[in-house]
Amino acid sequence: MGDRLERERSFPNEAFVGGIRVSLSGYYSITTHSVRQFEALIEARANGSMVLEYGCGIGSHAIALSRLGAQVLGIDISDQAIRMAREAALAGNVRGRSVSRS
Repeated sequence: MGDRLERERSFPNEAFVGGIRVSLSGYYSITTHSVRQFEALIEARANGSMVLEYGCGIGSHAIALSRLGAQVLGIDISDQAIRMAREAALAGNVRGRSVSRS
């Protein structure tokens, strides 16, 4: 099980650290409108909510929701993404927890 988990973790780790995700941004541009609608929906309900962000990546949604008054727990398979999310939360003075799936 450990080898499989490490193989699954390697791609997102490389994507976040090596910049692959940035090069894929054009691929995701078609979803911009629906993503904005989704974000508006969850942001309207954030204050006082408890949120689990499964696959939080670098924590952009988790941090934004925390700033809007939600108590957020972010989890991700990528330990590199979790590290980056923790750094972003600290830099933005956001309190929270992030957990790497091991």
